[in-house]
Amino acid sequence: DPAAVVTTKVGTATFQFAGALPGETAYFILGFAGQSPQSFCLAPTNCISLSMPFYLLAALPVDAFGAAGFSVYIPEAVSVSFAMQAVVYRGAAGEASLLSNVLAPPPLTLPPGP
Repeated sequence: DPAAVVTTKVGTATFQFAGALPGETAYFILGFAGQSPQSFCLAPTNCISLSMPFYLLAALPVDAFGAAGFSVYIPEAVSVSFAMQAVVYRGAAGEASLLSNVLAPPPLTLPPGP
């Protein structure tokens, strides 16, 4: 099953996705958890589980192990509240697309660094 995870440490958040085929593209999207009345569906039963609007964070190639990921810098002592989902688009109309679990961690407050 496709799955996404986020790990954090002071100054960095790392997003990772696994479960795709090598060479596919994993799209990392950012928004808020919960479907809105204006959900974006790739097929009638295959909808992104973030409220609109959502934003494309990154589009990355999937490696030989079926994974993709990236890290971003988060300034010290900044509070961040978000939800993230990864999508691999498959099929002529998206009907066979992979959607990861939704990552909706509690608001993240990073303590000042050393």
